[in-house]
Amino acid sequence: MKSNHSGVGAFVIDDWEDNKGITMHAFEDYWGTPEGLGPYVEKFRILQVNEAASRRAMLETGEAQIAEVPLSYHAELTQSGFSIQKGAGFNTIDNISFTGNYWDKTSVLTGAPLRRRHRIGKTWVGNPFENGEYSETTASMVSSMKVRNALAWSIDRQTLLDEILGGLGFVNHQPYLSSNNPNFRKEWSWGTDYDLARSLLADAGYPDGFEMDFHLMDQAVYHATGEAISATWLEELNVRTNLIKAAYSTYRPGLVARTTSTPAFSICGDENKANLPYDWAHGFVVSSMSAGGYGVGQELPYAGKSYLGMVGEPDKAKREELAAEFFDNNRKFANCVGIFERPVSVMYDSDEVIEWDIRPNANGNQNAMNNYRSIKLAQ
Repeated sequence: MKSNHSGVGAFVIDDWEDNKGITMHAFEDYWGTPEGLGPYVEKFRILQVNEAASRRAMLETGEAQIAEVPLSYHAELTQSGFSIQKGAGFNTIDNISFTGNYWDKTSVLTGAPLRRRHRIGKTWVGNPFENGEYSETTASMVSSMKVRNALAWSIDRQTLLDEILGGLGFVNHQPYLSSNNPNFRKEWSWGTDYDLARSLLADAGYPDGFEMDFHLMDQAVYHATGEAISATWLEELNVRTNLIKAAYSTYRPGLVARTTSTPAFSICGDENKANLPYDWAHGFVVSSMSAGGYGVGQELPYAGKSYLGMVGEPDKAKREELAAEFFDNNRKFANCVGIFERPVSVMYDSDEVIEWDIRPNANGNQNAMNNYRSIKLAQ
């Protein structure tokens, strides 16, 4: 699929180049054309432009008709006459994964032994097998849980939301659940309490703080948020972070191989979508079930339990009980810590794009854009 593109879509791919983009032309024998389904443009280009300011400039100068720009730009661009495409109805949840916590000793699927090396010396990593048998009360498990919770309590989510997203979003705490979901419980929140955080760090044995690496995914919103969180951790807890802004492609292999122990923002997996159901099976990428493919740098027994129980359970009430148990555990252990929920949308020139029947979407790829065949441009 990566080298030979085929199908019956509205467009034919002419060129697909990494770090550049995709060029396509309308498929003349597309089945939907006689039905009035498009496509309505002869050529279609999706460009990869990494710099947010450049994407904005391309939109303002007419070089691009549609562009993904940071939420903080939306108000100004809207006042200038540009429109926000909200048709996908897609919100994503951004979070921190405290990687390196590989607590499954055997595969939750096959029972086969797993060879993971616990990162001894990493303050946020616990080893449940320190004393032989699995225990959540070993010294490192207790200490690391306090460290992770201390960091979680030292995040001013509302300020981040206001300053980085321009207030366009919602404070969040759990990786796979919107705080606006009617099933959300207040006890699953962390809030902001620096005194409590310092007390937890002292109890964990780090009254003077510590040093850690912190990977930031390669998007402007991740860089800005990660930098702000790191500055607060340094000021309030004396936790010094070495920010790693390398491309995600350099970080992902460690997730697949289950070797990484560098916490990352935002990396808690593909379930972090606010519009997924509460009783959606939670925990696949946070358990050994996903071994051999993508994971989030953690393998947690409670995650495997919830996923296996939910995916095969026809009773919605029982699935919801398992979901609540999952969020109880994540709140206790602070494995994946939510920051905020934000809409994934693009802006467009409504004088140029006069029609676009974008559909509801639960996938953030290409900024949730879809149904390109329906795009009509002004003549």
